[in-house]
Amino acid sequence: MKLMNSILSGEVRRSIIVGWLFSSFTVLYGNTLAYWQFDDATAGEVAVQLISEVNDQSLTSLVSSVGGGVVPMHVDDVPGYQITEGVDGTVINDTNTSSILFTAEDSSNGGIISFQDQSPLDDLLEPSSFTIELFVKSTTTQTFTQLIHKGLSGSAFSWANAIDWRQNVMSLRVDSLSPFAADKLIPSTPVFIDGAWHHIALTYDAVTTTFTLYQDYQSLGSLVKDIVYDDSALNLGTALAGGCFDGLIDEVRFSDRVLPVDEFMVAVNDDPPDPTWQSVEKNTRGNPLGYYEFLPSDYYLDPSEPRAIIIFFHGNGERGDGFLAAPGQSIEGKLNEVEGVALPRMLRDSQYGLRNFFNENGAIVLCPQSANWWGHAEIRSFLDWVKSYYVLDSRRLYMTGLSAGSSGIASFVNNDAAADELAAIILVAVRGSISEYAASVRGKHIPTWALTAIGDVGYVAEASVNRIAGAMVEGPPTNVVSTYPGGSDTYTASFDPISEIWQWELGFVKDTGVHPKLTYFSGNSHATWDRTYRELIVWQWLFEQVKPEVEILSPQRENLLVLGESVDLIGSSVAIDGTDISSLLNWSSDLDGDLGAGATVLVDSLSVGVHRILCKVVDSGYRINRKSVLLTVLYGEPFRALVDFGPQDSATAGSWNNLFDPIDGAVPNAIDDQGVSTGVRISVRERFDRTNASGVVDSTLHPSAAQQDSFFVSDAYPRAELIISGLNPVYLYDFSFFASRQASNDRTAIYTICGQSVVLNAANNTGQSVSLNQARPNELGEVALVIERGPNATYGYLGVLEIVSPGTDDRDQDALGDVWELDNFSTLQYTGDQDFDSDGSNNFIEYALGSDATNPSENLAQVPVRYFPVQGGDGSMQNYLEIRYLRRKGDKSISYQTLVSDDLMQWGAGVGTYTTQEVTPSTEDGLEIVIERDMTPIDQSNGARFMRLMVEPVAP
Repeated sequence: MKLMNSILSGEVRRSIIVGWLFSSFTVLYGNTLAYWQFDDATAGEVAVQLISEVNDQSLTSLVSSVGGGVVPMHVDDVPGYQITEGVDGTVINDTNTSSILFTAEDSSNGGIISFQDQSPLDDLLEPSSFTIELFVKSTTTQTFTQLIHKGLSGSAFSWANAIDWRQNVMSLRVDSLSPFAADKLIPSTPVFIDGAWHHIALTYDAVTTTFTLYQDYQSLGSLVKDIVYDDSALNLGTALAGGCFDGLIDEVRFSDRVLPVDEFMVAVNDDPPDPTWQSVEKNTRGNPLGYYEFLPSDYYLDPSEPRAIIIFFHGNGERGDGFLAAPGQSIEGKLNEVEGVALPRMLRDSQYGLRNFFNENGAIVLCPQSANWWGHAEIRSFLDWVKSYYVLDSRRLYMTGLSAGSSGIASFVNNDAAADELAAIILVAVRGSISEYAASVRGKHIPTWALTAIGDVGYVAEASVNRIAGAMVEGPPTNVVSTYPGGSDTYTASFDPISEIWQWELGFVKDTGVHPKLTYFSGNSHATWDRTYRELIVWQWLFEQVKPEVEILSPQRENLLVLGESVDLIGSSVAIDGTDISSLLNWSSDLDGDLGAGATVLVDSLSVGVHRILCKVVDSGYRINRKSVLLTVLYGEPFRALVDFGPQDSATAGSWNNLFDPIDGAVPNAIDDQGVSTGVRISVRERFDRTNASGVVDSTLHPSAAQQDSFFVSDAYPRAELIISGLNPVYLYDFSFFASRQASNDRTAIYTICGQSVVLNAANNTGQSVSLNQARPNELGEVALVIERGPNATYGYLGVLEIVSPGTDDRDQDALGDVWELDNFSTLQYTGDQDFDSDGSNNFIEYALGSDATNPSENLAQVPVRYFPVQGGDGSMQNYLEIRYLRRKGDKSISYQTLVSDDLMQWGAGVGTYTTQEVTPSTEDGLEIVIERDMTPIDQSNGARFMRLMVEPVAP
């Protein structure tokens, strides 16, 4: 095995992978625990055993067949001749010569690579963070195949984790105690079995118990789930119950931490691959539309690199359902139609120079298909998905469309408030115009080139560019057509906002003026798209339209201010030509409005609330860019805020906050029950299904308008999440929930905050609410409220949310901060099943200390800590601390531990500190009296001395 020095160097670690997990085993350097390269035999040889050698540690895996199938063998098909750690990283395999071929006759007959008896892949007892990655290639579509499988004793299919194929997709499933549980599945992923090599990675973060699955360096999703682990085998290629893999595997690497994407293995070839042109059917990647995708040849070498993205929108004749035609089926109305016209055809077919041009510029081109006439809502939906899936250079987002596609882009500019995130647009065979209002607020900041035949309703394009030009100079300029030369040649008009004139020139012209531009072809042909898209000068102009860089240096996201505290706003901006334009920055707040201009602005005071601080710049080309940061100004007074969830026509009047939009609505600055702003923001992060106004008309707890309406979750949207921000991180808050729905069946909702949950059945509810108290915000002053359905409910509701702030960080006035007490002692308030007799003492604690958890009159007495005086040899008296308590005699399911501290923060026995214990049998059966004494005397040198008793259950 050839591992470079950078892999071999680093800190000493003592850990071992077992399946997905780790335990103590051996000393390894760096983060690589095992690395199978499969280059220790020649092509055609059967793979009898495979060896990993890392830091002189040799690990052997066993190779065999399943069901009498074919034993895996070495072949010379490899993903790359060299393997590096990251795109520009160290070479970790400088001569990659072979991979392993699995041949499956069916799902039960094939090959297997097993790590049953070879550390670091067995004897797993404790989880730890890890990364598993490998390259995979397959051409055979299989209904059920397991690529990586970790066995689990007691399961009929003997697995804990699996990556498998189902109908030509890949997914991750984590089966903890119950196999095939749907909530343990990362959803289906892009088309996978296509005869190409793919990089696969699985990471596990032991702190957050989060699995993340990657395909070709892009996350396919994450899954938070505790896992069950034992010493069952980890296998490649099949499971014990079948599911044999058919294809190739190469370069299997195990690391003892969660690797970032830029440290994943990369396969490098001597010659760069060809650019990729492929179809992606609707919903394959969670995409709302089917589309064709052009990826430059270096894309897979560094998919994390931010790139320019161009989105092309087809005309009316290419509409379809987003799915490919089946063999022998007509392509009419199918995704196939998109690639036969204009820009997609030029990217599909290698004879066009445009394909090389986009490849050299490293741009991604996406060509979606709509079943309808393009509209702004559909475009926004697809764009939001694109930004979530690809790594976009936010300064280089472009759109172009022909005919109906150009109309859709115009609609997007007219109706989408964030449309000026576009760096430029190209409108071809123009249909649909940009409105005067949109041109004034957005269009003037979007460089636009319209190209159409003058006789093909050319006035539509004329109207758009005239309105944009007028918005740039804040007045009507000369009409672009008034100076059009006419004739049979193609002419381009460019607008100069300084002279406020249009200049017409022969042919396609990119360097004159700023924008907009209008190109008129003679005649009246609608099919002007080929004449447009084959002209490289048009695309050169497009790529020159790059938004200026903007960076906010202050405030940072972590900033929390108290009312009246000043803040420095500091930013920087650089234009595409390298010019510093920081002096052009403008600052504003969504709550307080304009804050000033320049690279540095001092704001003396902001109002209470969660501010979105916006930093915006416009360069000399009218291109706009902006960045924003949230800044919280805290409200320090006690308050009670009430939020009504429901439709706008059933809003609750008075000192109530109303949230109407169940998809992405927000209350930007909640008022309290006295009408005073609290600065608290409530926003929807994961949507509800919709609103409901069919609750019981009643006013027992709240006004009837509030009690009868709600938001709800359902089968379609089973989980919703609200983010409540603007809270003080050192306060503990109380939350109450109410909902009502006229119904005869279960309408239970589960409300969860900070890991604690309560349930409420909304069916015919009029007077019951539930609460979660002493919830602690994170360091940013936020809590997340999750709403889910009960296990037997089809719907779950949230009608009213009540937030109570103590206005202090010391609710019990004991001079100890509430959050500090929670960190060091935990809450002692218990309800429901935690406290059967409702006497305020936890059931387990009562039992452990000899009390009856079901008898409210037998409340748990406070465990006394007191002085214990001892006379020294010189006759002087010294005081020690002692603690006395009852415990269950011989009960090994309970742990009792006495700890000491000098500062109430650091607890333990410590160096030079210990306790002594006396045990006296009690008169009660099964109990004994325990007296523990601290052996460090209390004197003037350590006057602060504390003892506490920790009682915990012991796992069987």
